[in-house]
Amino acid sequence: MGSTEMMADPEVAALYDGLQPKAQQFLRAFVETLSIDAGAEAAGVHRNSHYYWLKNTPGYREVFDVAIREVRDRWNRHLTEKTMNGLKEVMYDSEGNIKHTRIREDAALLKMKMMAVDPETYNPEKSTGSNVTIVVTQVREGGWGSEEDQVPREVGRIEVASVDEKEGDE
Repeated sequence: MGSTEMMADPEVAALYDGLQPKAQQFLRAFVETLSIDAGAEAAGVHRNSHYYWLKNTPGYREVFDVAIREVRDRWNRHLTEKTMNGLKEVMYDSEGNIKHTRIREDAALLKMKMMAVDPETYNPEKSTGSNVTIVVTQVREGGWGSEEDQVPREVGRIEVASVDEKEGDE
């Protein structure tokens, strides 16, 4: 399959090898696109074939579950990289030349990632009154006219409720 996690597990690799070629094509395309429709198109089958295989093809569900985990892990790595390093934005002048670039941190993305990484600490539904403040900064690179533009500046704050202990864990 070319998929590292799927082929790393001999049992999953054997299940994959036992699938019909159209199901294998579907899974390869699904892992690349995270789309049932694109997977079906790549395999030359109707999108309902996937649901048929889930119910009726031995081993297909197990291989598909691994595919889902692999896609989730890949997107999580991508999201983590963007959360940690920010999003690079390029600004152009009217002639199409690069005017300047900046690194922008996305406060909502950071909050979502923090809640996913540590839901017990960063769960707004279970606030105990103590909050964590995350300061979001941005750096402008080049072309904005002053050295001050190279210094990180605060562009926002996120208040995230923290949880000291769950009830009954004492």
